[in-house]
Amino acid sequence: MEEAELVAGFRAYTLKSPEKYIKMFEIEFRGTGLVVAALAGKELEQCQRQANKVTEITLNNFDKVLEHDGKLAELEQCSDQLLDMSSAFSKTTKTLAQKKCWENICCRIYLGLVMGGSLLIILIEQLAIFLPESDTSNAPQTQDAGTISGLGD
Repeated sequence: MEEAELVAGFRAYTLKSPEKYIKMFEIEFRGTGLVVAALAGKELEQCQRQANKVTEITLNNFDKVLEHDGKLAELEQCSDQLLDMSSAFSKTTKTLAQKKCWENICCRIYLGLVMGGSLLIILIEQLAIFLPESDTSNAPQTQDAGTISGLGD
C-alpha cells in the first residue's frame, strides 16, 4: 500500500490492481484512537453498475428514437401520398360536378323545349278544332238559304 495524502485526519491508501484502483480510507478521531476503515471499491463497483445501467437505458432509448424516426418518416411519406391523392380527387370531383351541372342544364333545356313543343301542338290542335267549326257552321247556313230561295221561285 502506498500513502497518497493526509488531510484533516483522513488517510487515503491506494491499492494497485490490474483491473482498477481500489482506495481504502482510514478515518482517525481525536483522542479515541478509533479507526474506521471502509473500502470504496464496493461503492465504485456500485457506481460502475449504475453507470452501465444508465448507458444501457440510454442506448435503448436511442434505438427507440431511431425506430420512431423511421416510423415518422414512413408516416410522413404516407401523408404526402394521401395529400397528392386528395388533391387529385378534388380536381376529379370538381370536373365531375361541372359536367353534371352542364348535363342538368341541358336536361332542363330539353325538358323546356319538349314542354313548349307540346304546348304549341296542343294550341295548334285547339285552334284547328275551334276555327274550322266556326267556318263550317257559317257555310251550311248560306247553302241552305240558297236552296230555299231556289225552290220558291
